Amino acid sequence: MTKGFFIYFALCIKNRMFYVLNDSIIATFSSLDLRLVLYNLAEITGKGQRTSHKT
Repeated sequence: MTKGFFIYFALCIKNRMFYVLNDSIIATFSSLDLRLVLYNLAEITGKGQRTSHKT
């Protein structure tokens, strides 16, 4: 019984952490300027593509 309870408790903590992280990510994205985020993403993907083309 105690082992099952511990697993249940751990799963509850994991789910709680996931929701907290998800909420913080949504909050940061909504507070930031969307164009800036898209520009940064395009820059990151562009760098990744350049490095992959070199190899």
